[in-house]
Amino acid sequence: MKRLLFIGAVDRYCWREVLRGLADEPRLLQGWIVHPQPNPATLAGWRALLRDVQPDAVLTCEPPVQGAVPELQKRGLPLISVIGQVEHSLPWLLLDNAAIGQMAAAHFLERRFHAFAYIGYVAPELYPQREAGFQERLERAQCQLHQLRLDQPPLRPNTDQHPQVMLDFLRSLPRSCAVFAGDDDLAAVILELCQQLKLAVPQHLAVLGVGDDSLVCHLASPPLSSIRLPYRELGRRAAGLLLAWRPALAQEDYRLKLPPLGVTLRRSTEVLRPSDPLVAKAVNYINEHLGQRITIGHLRDYLGVTTPHLLAHFRDQLRTTPAAELRRLRIERAKQVLVTTPMSMKDVASRCGFGNIFHFMTTFKLLTGMSVCEYRRSAAEAHP
Repeated sequence: MKRLLFIGAVDRYCWREVLRGLADEPRLLQGWIVHPQPNPATLAGWRALLRDVQPDAVLTCEPPVQGAVPELQKRGLPLISVIGQVEHSLPWLLLDNAAIGQMAAAHFLERRFHAFAYIGYVAPELYPQREAGFQERLERAQCQLHQLRLDQPPLRPNTDQHPQVMLDFLRSLPRSCAVFAGDDDLAAVILELCQQLKLAVPQHLAVLGVGDDSLVCHLASPPLSSIRLPYRELGRRAAGLLLAWRPALAQEDYRLKLPPLGVTLRRSTEVLRPSDPLVAKAVNYINEHLGQRITIGHLRDYLGVTTPHLLAHFRDQLRTTPAAELRRLRIERAKQVLVTTPMSMKDVASRCGFGNIFHFMTTFKLLTGMSVCEYRRSAAEAHP
């Protein structure tokens, strides 16, 4: 059996998902033994690890220390870098961090926000790349961005790590601001600070993370919306590359960036921000009564306006109708329920206000391009 040295802390959700991707390839498991290890902090640590494990290949999810790559090349070991780019002459697999930032901006723009902020770290490079993608998409929409770059070790939730610079930055943001955090842990810390500052989420600040770590996202208060990333697919691709490895393989032969999978919507961004008070009041009413029967007559009577007046405001503000917005919000709620509960499709349909399961399934397919079963299956693969 060959030995694969896997560099990555397996207590982190993302690295466990990469390992699951490796395990999805039965041919790899038949011929290889995987040895997960944390990233050595020194070149001496790397040498000791290579001596102890005697690997036939190395898969690293974190950048090796200076001098480790030449050491691996000197030994003739295949080296694949996953997620973090490493400067060497062998293949790497990456997340498309610019696309992640662009997806975050699109998510907030769809919700009609007009104020935006980004909080991330100066290094590693994935954070500036996500920030650049976020900013580039907002600039195309002619929107300004408030930015905070942290030069410190990564923050973790529930540790009382509350840098004053973050408190001051959040306090300075305009209300109804959309905040994109560089990762889920940082987003969860932001939610803790919002509670400390008595800032309502998502009413005052809406917060979006990256990684969709289900444990972090569900323990956050309120539950955190997050961008799903193809960690497991990265593991599958790495397994395929190892099985097809040949010594002459050059870096240019296998450079791959995988785009984000989508946004898992939870309470931290579950809000629409129309600037028109009438439309905002109508959307809030719809959100609060999604499980009930809502007609144009209900909205008209609640708002005290005529039907033509209501339709004109929706058309001018959202470029849609109340009925279409109701369908969209019901499907967004259904996607959240499908991902977070084992509820039957019939019960999901009822909870989200659909009169029958056939109407629910038809509308879901129309708005998402996927059947209900396909969506739930894809979500299960992302969170086994």
